[in-house]
Amino acid sequence: MKRIQHAFIGLIFLCTGIPLFSASLPQYKLGKLEKAIFFKEWQQAEIYFQELADTHIAEAETFFWEQVETDIPCRSSMAEILAQYYKKHHDYNKAFVFYNELLIQNPNSTETLLTCADMKVKSGKIEEALPFYEQVLIQDKNNLAANIFVGNYYYFIANKECTQLKHAYQKLHSPTKMEYALYRERLNKLVSSDFAKAKKFLQQALSVFPSTEIKKALQQINIIEIENNQ
Repeated sequence: MKRIQHAFIGLIFLCTGIPLFSASLPQYKLGKLEKAIFFKEWQQAEIYFQELADTHIAEAETFFWEQVETDIPCRSSMAEILAQYYKKHHDYNKAFVFYNELLIQNPNSTETLLTCADMKVKSGKIEEALPFYEQVLIQDKNNLAANIFVGNYYYFIANKECTQLKHAYQKLHSPTKMEYALYRERLNKLVSSDFAKAKKFLQQALSVFPSTEIKKALQQINIIEIENNQ
């Protein structure tokens, strides 16, 4: 009787195509995925890849790098599946890798540029986020998120250098004319470079979205500009 039951169960698995052992599940899914790609069934391949990523992300990632050629139509959707998985699991470094793959395929996508920048920010790589936001502004000068980030970035850099410059000058008990001239030269350079950049982008952000914090930053820049012009 037991032999009949085992044979019956085995027959069910054989007929339905479901593997008997869970350990073989990744290979089973990989087989279906490879078959769909071979026959150019791109929509079905995307479905199978999503199923693989949901349960065996390491195998899905390996398959992507080793089996998915750059000219395969569903490569973008597969890269996005991996990107969203790692983003959901807060692995922003890996998520960036796959969002960057999407960007390579569509370099003019503002949405992807913003997402790449966001992944850099969330992984603590602020400076590496800057070029992505600046690229967004080349394509869309009114983009609020990019204007706020770039404006604040240059304001922070300029304000930090300005504070250090003033502290160093104030430590001089009797500054010479040359020391004073050097102080004014450095201050002028800050005003005309990083402060000017910060002002430009923060003003653009303020024109789109009224913000008390942005106004405060612009007021501070204005104070420094007045000092520099005296």
